[in-house]
Amino acid sequence: MLKTIALSALLLLSFQLLPAAVDCGMPLTRQQRVVCATPELMKLDQQLWSVYKSVLAARSGIERSQIEHDQASWEVSSGACWDRVDCIKKRYTDRIASFQGVALTRSQSTQVQ
Repeated sequence: MLKTIALSALLLLSFQLLPAAVDCGMPLTRQQRVVCATPELMKLDQQLWSVYKSVLAARSGIERSQIEHDQASWEVSSGACWDRVDCIKKRYTDRIASFQGVALTRSQSTQVQ
């Protein structure tokens, strides 16, 4: 029960944190501390933020809310990487590719109409 409440609080907090990429002035998780300490991961974090904002800007309503929720969930999950740079890097590159695929699919469907 306490674990569920804590997870809910983290999700709520992450929704409030979405307007910025990882805040290295106050990293909340072990994974965020690793991202802040690793220039390559910081670059990926910025790239993810850019792609995420582009995808989000092209959406509205329920679809936008779902993307925001999915990203918040992704951010609070460690993906079992904890502090392993190679694992975190893969999580970021996979997430970026996922957003790029969404953007490409959306672009192609708009052109067909």
